[in-house]
Amino acid sequence: DYRPRLPGRHAWRLLLRERGGPAVELAAGEVAVSAAADRGFLRRSARAATLFARDDGSFAYPIGQNLVQAVDRQQPFPYPFTVPPDQGTYTYDRYFTRMGDAGMNIARLWMTPWSFGLEGNPSWRDFHGIGRYNLANAWRLDHVFDEAGRHGIDLLLTIHHQSEFTMDFGSRAWLDSALNRAQGGPLRDPGRFFHEPAVLEVYRKRMRYLVARWGDRTNLAAWELSGEANLFPRYDEAAAARWHQAMIDHLAAIDPYRHLVFTHTHNWQLGNELWALPGIDVVQGNGYIRPPNRTPDHVRNFDRYLAEVAGFAKPVLVAEYGGRSEQGAPSGDYLEAQLHSGLWASLVRPFAGAALHWWWNFVDGADLYPHYRGLTRFAAGIDRLARDYRVADPRLRPDAGLRAAGMQAADAGFYWIHDPGIFEAWKDLPERAGARLVIPGLAPGRYRIELWDTRGDGPRERSEAIVDGELVIDLPPVRRDLAVKVVPE
Repeated sequence: DYRPRLPGRHAWRLLLRERGGPAVELAAGEVAVSAAADRGFLRRSARAATLFARDDGSFAYPIGQNLVQAVDRQQPFPYPFTVPPDQGTYTYDRYFTRMGDAGMNIARLWMTPWSFGLEGNPSWRDFHGIGRYNLANAWRLDHVFDEAGRHGIDLLLTIHHQSEFTMDFGSRAWLDSALNRAQGGPLRDPGRFFHEPAVLEVYRKRMRYLVARWGDRTNLAAWELSGEANLFPRYDEAAAARWHQAMIDHLAAIDPYRHLVFTHTHNWQLGNELWALPGIDVVQGNGYIRPPNRTPDHVRNFDRYLAEVAGFAKPVLVAEYGGRSEQGAPSGDYLEAQLHSGLWASLVRPFAGAALHWWWNFVDGADLYPHYRGLTRFAAGIDRLARDYRVADPRLRPDAGLRAAGMQAADAGFYWIHDPGIFEAWKDLPERAGARLVIPGLAPGRYRIELWDTRGDGPRERSEAIVDGELVIDLPPVRRDLAVKVVPE
């Protein structure tokens, strides 16, 4: 398919080239193209280098989760519910329906051999090794793109992931990889992935197919060239940077839609040479409670992450978070607290989108979508392109054992008031009363104040205030957390 970027009359030619011979024109013509009915592709904003917009210039703020395969067989703790049966591709129909109802607008998918990969062990059903693609998986991804689009959900497509090249944790993935020489591929040693020219050629050809088949999809958020690149065996950052640059150059030549290009490292500190590449559009690390993070407090972890990568002047995202990564989580209560607090901590910091939670079967099986619904309803009225929001300095006097974080512009702000225990516990936090929120720095004028339940559908209280100095808000009793929005009247 082809999606012209401008309305009007477009000329087309159909050319055939066989085995590197000259191109032969088979047909030609013109087609009339009407104006697009959607907002277009996801872009980096021309107005703010660290934010996203659509082609029509409207602000875009991704809120979603990982859905890297239909069912994740790993459980961070023994789930107290039965994970719904694996319905293959159609499992995504349920996910997208529930995500759309919650206002979510992005999902991250992996093109691994066990999910939507095109090349895999030739002894596996529908796979043919290197160079011949799994058209059954291609159809499955067609369906997933269609369903996601019906619910307003973009897909972040991870082209490959380091887990295909590992033997860690008892994995046989490398033994079954189509790139393994034992399966007819070009690679004897997975530690040479970013070094071997033959591997790069495999991916150039694969990207040409991906662009031709799915490049016209406006709900393709970006090509993510690597998942957890720094965890490849014997990772060489300089070699990885050269490989990424070659792929960036290739995409610039073949992708007429100029999709965003992402990559990803498990530890953002090990991706500096990747983030420095002009053709990589984002900085994207993880937010698990493991090194380099040393505390369960997402606000503190995110502040450190943002400070360390600020010099790249790019959008910053949290690609995965939730508990302690492969070390799991001690309980469902802990993981629910991590889910909720990670969403709100990322919202009140200058990320380009909300943090993407990893444990999607936990969210779906325990029906935790209300955590997203509250966030998306609150965030819907916040346009970070219309106002210059920066990290705020809200204060609690008295604090009643609570903390505050937020973002603020000259004449508006939004804030998250939270119990410091919310990063590790959800059900058994006490109610804390008597706190007063003090907001300095707002321009003089009349303001509307909204207090939000963080899992609700709208403000639970509204009031007005005239500001000429500090704005002081007497808070109701808070159990777990509360969101506050201040906008001019």
